[in-house]
This record gives sequence, structure tokens and C-alpha cells, in this order.
Amino acid sequence: GGGAGGTGGAGGAGGGFGGGSFGNYLSGSKIVIEDSTIQAGNGGNGGRGGSGGVGGAGGAAGKGARVCTSEIGAGGDGGFGGAGGRGGGAGGGAGGPSVGLVELGTSTATVDGGSTVKAGTAGTGGGGGSSGPGGTGGAGEAGIAKQIHP
Repeated sequence: GGGAGGTGGAGGAGGGFGGGSFGNYLSGSKIVIEDSTIQAGNGGNGGRGGSGGVGGAGGAAGKGARVCTSEIGAGGDGGFGGAGGRGGGAGGGAGGPSVGLVELGTSTATVDGGSTVKAGTAGTGGGGGSSGPGGTGGAGEAGIAKQIHP
């Protein structure tokens, strides 16, 4: 008979997320900002997703009949097994955020009229990893850029 088919390739590893930048990060705190500028840096870009693994090789061909050939005839050898398919490409990592002022929980911020709070640029999502013909992993989501969150 024919050889066994090869195993499918492993899926790629997902891309890493981009780092975030926060001008001021409050958690259960109060702050009063007077005549000041708070500026967050740019968020980091997400990493590219990993490519799918190569499929395994097909199994060896099986041998045809070799005994009692005067009674049943010699059988032909079987075919080789097919190679396994390539694994799927992984999705890209999410882009990092850029937020001027983060207020979590019971936090409150008072910003006077002489102050400004600015966000940088959000990181872009990483590209998807490559796969077999006709397929790639999806791109990661872009990060957010906000002056004040939430």
C-alpha cells in the first residue's frame, strides 16, 4: 500500500505587542496640574507574526507482494505518502498605546486652563506571518492615542 501522509506544519507564533507610553498614570490618586505640559511619547509598533512551519515529509512507499507470486502474481509497489501541509501564519501583535493622562479607579485629575495634555502617535499593528499559498496571518490592531483615558 501507499505510504502515510506527512504531518502538518506547526502554526507560527503570534507577534509581540508594542510598548506603551503614558505621560502621567494615576491609580486611586488625585492630581492638580497647573501651568504645565504633559506629553506622552509614541507607542511601540506590534511585532510581525511568525511564519507557519513546513509540513512533514510523506511516508515511504509500501512494497508489493513478494511471496506466493506464482499463485497471485507480483503486486506493484505502493506510492509515497503526500507531504503534510504548511502550518498557518500567526497574527501580528497589537500596537502600543500613547496616552497623556491615565485615570484608573477613583483617580481624578484637575487640569487648569494654562496646562496642556498631549498624546503621541499610537503604535501600528504588526503584520501577519506567512503561510502556505493564498494565506497569511492577520495584522495586529493599532494602539490608541488619547489625551486623557478613560
